[in-house]
Amino acid sequence: SGAFMKTIDDAGALAKAMVDIGTENGRSVKAVLTDMDRPLGHAIGNALEIREVINTLKGHGPEDLTHECLIMAAYMLVLSQICDYETALSRVQQALNSGAALERLRMIDDESLLAIGKFTYDVTAPQDGYITHMNTEQCGIASVMLGAGRTVKDGPIDYSAGIEMHKKTGDAVRAGESIATLYASHESLLVNAAKTYLEAITFGKTAPVVVDTILDMVE
Repeated sequence: SGAFMKTIDDAGALAKAMVDIGTENGRSVKAVLTDMDRPLGHAIGNALEIREVINTLKGHGPEDLTHECLIMAAYMLVLSQICDYETALSRVQQALNSGAALERLRMIDDESLLAIGKFTYDVTAPQDGYITHMNTEQCGIASVMLGAGRTVKDGPIDYSAGIEMHKKTGDAVRAGESIATLYASHESLLVNAAKTYLEAITFGKTAPVVVDTILDMVE
């Protein structure tokens, strides 16, 4: 729902074309097809996402984001002809576990310096059950409504605005439980964005099958 190419076949065709362009120009290229039918990680919005990056480099990031980043980084080592994939994955995991990755990419020590919107709104589950699907594109639209993205090409961006997702596809929920917190600099933006976000979430009584974020590799 959040992908530019809406089917695996179309995504694979585009990936193959991009790999071929790189190969024909003397570059080693691989394309990783990833699932965009649910948001990656727990954060949407500039400051919130950088906070999540820092937590991930500290080894406390969301499981799906960490998993995808480790695999991407390992393939970068393989493409650099440094080592084979299994060795690369081990080296990347070690860099994360030891703190070496955080030191190499350190931008800021104090996450509190990354201001987030002072006005908040909790989106709550309307029923008991499970989140069975998330419309990723619509979740993104909700964040834009809060100011986190541009509505026109040269429009402003509020770096403090965004969404922190507490529950995602596959998670059990209880009626009235907070599934996301919205952040904005202007309180008037919250209600409509919350409505849009809630409309992006599908609830059901049965837990869905949640696929791996890595769907395929094209080379």
